[in-house]
Amino acid sequence: MRILFLFIPVTRGQLNGRQREIPGTSMKPSHTLPTLALGIALLAGCRSAPESTRIPAIVFARGEVGERSYHLQPASGEQPPQPLAVPRSTGNLQTAPRAAVMAATVGGGIPGIATLQLLPVGAITSGAPILATEWAWDFALHDAGGAIAWVAGREERQLFVARAPAWKPVAVALPAGISPGEPRWLDDRRLLLVLRQAGHSELVQLTPESGELHLVYRATDDATLADACRVPESEDVLVVETPAAAGPGRLLRVTSAGGEPRVLATGFFLPGSVVVSRDGRFLAAVWSESLASVQKHEAALRWIGDAWRGARAAIPGVTSLAWSPDGAQLAVARQRDGRRWIEVYADGAVESPPRRIGFEDAACFAPQWWQPGR
Repeated sequence: MRILFLFIPVTRGQLNGRQREIPGTSMKPSHTLPTLALGIALLAGCRSAPESTRIPAIVFARGEVGERSYHLQPASGEQPPQPLAVPRSTGNLQTAPRAAVMAATVGGGIPGIATLQLLPVGAITSGAPILATEWAWDFALHDAGGAIAWVAGREERQLFVARAPAWKPVAVALPAGISPGEPRWLDDRRLLLVLRQAGHSELVQLTPESGELHLVYRATDDATLADACRVPESEDVLVVETPAAAGPGRLLRVTSAGGEPRVLATGFFLPGSVVVSRDGRFLAAVWSESLASVQKHEAALRWIGDAWRGARAAIPGVTSLAWSPDGAQLAVARQRDGRRWIEVYADGAVESPPRRIGFEDAACFAPQWWQPGR
């Protein structure tokens, strides 16, 4: 049994027709561009593997901002990491389990200054991006890789959406004086979006094509909202509410139809660390009653409600985490005594130590899952 990395030629299709000019956005001329999609097949004495034998891989970051590199490694850990050919100035990168594209901020990784690029997975560094837009802030790639939403703008922030195969940027009209942020895909059609106006924050559902807005939750007083996500197998939404006075925040569960929220936990939450399992049964976050513990990356991943069978106890020093596409594994980035590494926990394998992913002699962090052919 061996692992083979396959570079499969893929045709992106044509970018046809006249496009509305959007400041700071560049699109390539209308033509068909060959791109590369990086696939992994598990071979067992044959030239290709059936769908059921394909294994998930983990994409992770290595190094610091400005000199950061990204790598891909089978989640089994049996094969060494392979580099992804993205610019060294890549800051934040997002991929999706079933996507043939990835989104990255290039140019130091500083929000509002970096350029957002949509790249074919496995593309050579000199290859042209499918889409590029300047002055990028927040962005979200759809789980299936067929759409991307982002916020961009030098003086005023604006929301944009682009969908496959044309990837034509479309500006989404919002009420005057509204500053959008943190777009997250709720499903194929709708987005979760945080809107800020005159010091107040609201979490809304937005249908980009129609511009229809639906209020989900309005923050208390001048508190801010962040890390919103949908609870699978339900219409509920999770969101972290943090007071302006920098006191402890609240993790809330709200129905998408609105109504009174349910407080699940109170404390200081590591940004981006709230995760829910694929079936909606297990919820975890990196949080602590001590702000200093979170700032020093000493806070633990803690289960809220029932503990997952793969890691029942709290895990200290967690900086980020991600569920596998099938929900059976959890990739966790940890930090301690200046060292940064990635562990993979498996459902039901409490008695076995977690697998290590990445490099032994280098800082590895920000794990994401990618499973070709799903």
